[in-house]
Amino acid sequence: MILNSIFLYLDRRYFPADMCLKLKDQSRHITYRIQRLFAAEKYSAGNFNRIVIEPSLNPTGQIIINSESVANISIPFDMKMFQKSTDGELRYYHASLIKNGLLEFNRQIRIPIERILEVIDELESNNFIDSWIYKEKSIRKSKTKAKLTCFMDSKAFVLNLAIEKDGVVLHDGNILETPPDEVSFHYKFKDLVVTDDHVAVTQRIPRDEILIKVPLA
Repeated sequence: MILNSIFLYLDRRYFPADMCLKLKDQSRHITYRIQRLFAAEKYSAGNFNRIVIEPSLNPTGQIIINSESVANISIPFDMKMFQKSTDGELRYYHASLIKNGLLEFNRQIRIPIERILEVIDELESNNFIDSWIYKEKSIRKSKTKAKLTCFMDSKAFVLNLAIEKDGVVLHDGNILETPPDEVSFHYKFKDLVVTDDHVAVTQRIPRDEILIKVPLA
C-alpha cells in the first residue's frame, strides 16, 4: 500500500468534543503538509496506508493496524498544557506530538522519518504557514500568466489568485478562505482556466461552476 495520509486525533469517548475539534483543526496544516509529501514521493507502507497519532492519558505506545488499513499509535498527552496554552503556543505542542508519535512509530515500523521531520522543521521555520502553488497557466501569444497559490496555517486556508498580462498585474488577491481542513476547501476549487478574454477558477461542487472570473480587457 502507498502511505497517503496522517492525522492527529483525540478520542471523543475520553475528551470534550470542542477539545477534539480544536486539536484536529489547529494541527491540520501540519499533517496536511506531511500528506502532500506522501502524495509527491509515494512511500510504500506494507499493510497500512494511513497513520493516526492519538494523544492519550493512558498511552500504550503500541501500533494497532485495523481492518481499514489505518495504523494507530497512542502517545502521552498533557491535557493541562493543552488547555492553558495560547493558540500560538499550541502550534509547537501539536508539532511535538506529531514528531513524538512518528518517532515512536518509526522505532516499530520503518517510515521515511528523516524526510517527514525535515518538512515539519521547514514549516516551523516559516512560522507554521504552509504555502504551495496549486496551478499555473499561461498564454504566450497574449503574454498572460495566472497562478493559484494556497496558504494554510492553524487558523485558516486561503486561496490566492494572481494574474499578469504584458508584465502588468491585473489581479492579486485572496478569492477563498475556509477553516484549515481539506474537507472545507477541497471541493470549492478545481481548475484554473486561462483564455484570451478572461481568467476563471472553477469549482468541483457544483461541478465546474465558476468561483471567480476576471476579464482581461
